[in-house]
Amino acid sequence: MSAVHERSALAHPDSCLRYTTAQARRVAEASGLADALTAHDADERVWDQALALLLRMVCADDHRTEIDRYPDARRVLTLVAAGSARVTPTPRRCADLAALVVDLRTGAAACLDWAEYEREAVLDRFLSVLRSPPWRRTLEGAVDSCAVRRNRWIRDVLDRNQEALGRNRFEVHVVRPVAPGRSVSSGVTTRILLDGRPVIAEFFPQGSGEAPEKLLRRPGLWATEQPRRVRLAEANCAEGCCGAMDVTIVRELDRVVWRDWATPGPVPPEFRFHAVEYDLEVAGAEYDHASEWSGWASTSRDPNGSGALSRPLPPIRSGGRLCPSRQYG
Repeated sequence: MSAVHERSALAHPDSCLRYTTAQARRVAEASGLADALTAHDADERVWDQALALLLRMVCADDHRTEIDRYPDARRVLTLVAAGSARVTPTPRRCADLAALVVDLRTGAAACLDWAEYEREAVLDRFLSVLRSPPWRRTLEGAVDSCAVRRNRWIRDVLDRNQEALGRNRFEVHVVRPVAPGRSVSSGVTTRILLDGRPVIAEFFPQGSGEAPEKLLRRPGLWATEQPRRVRLAEANCAEGCCGAMDVTIVRELDRVVWRDWATPGPVPPEFRFHAVEYDLEVAGAEYDHASEWSGWASTSRDPNGSGALSRPLPPIRSGGRLCPSRQYG
């Protein structure tokens, strides 16, 4: 992509649909996205493109997330949040904002070097706008089944109790493609928060969490007295290319221990959890929400090594949107 193309990208609100995550970051940098948002003549088209570029940068489907490599990420997120009250509410904008809220809670955007309470302030701004009457009205009157599903997902995001997020040292969140839009996910994945931090997004940006049928059905994340190595994520290209993230899980008396991490990048520390709380979280993620993901295609690959998805995706127009069913169900 030429520098001229990158600098002119803001003139085309839908152009980032074809960008890789790295291209989206370069477009944001070359176009001076943060300054464009503060310009006196900045219009809704610039805001739309900023939101679209952010959604591409937090997506790991292409190769890796790029939001952590974008120097102005926090500033742009803050500016988009501040400008959200000034744009015209539409169903698409509502879905895109909700998707960004999801990532700020459990994805790559949550792993930025935020100042104390800065991320919470950005989240509160987004949620305040999305919960306002004009934006709520965009969720009414849907007839198309895809729009109905999208709106139900958005309501789940908005109904989530923000204070409850991260209250446990170990949390499991299932995410699934639901609403059509600009952020596309290949299938159902599992996100894990340790001490309130998304461990896969923080330490293994090259891939997404494994499918829930791998991690939540026994043996999966279940802990026994026999140490067992568990794969949490694999690179979206291939394990032989960019690696994978594994951890050893073992039960020691009244504790569950995660240790001996194997990942190509920085290694997370050892974690210890109360066994009762740990078991309740895994059981809750498996049984409370199994019906929400059991019929969906996951990121599981064909056991024959073809790289194809293990089951076909259900018909969804224009791609998919991540929806944390455990978090918002």
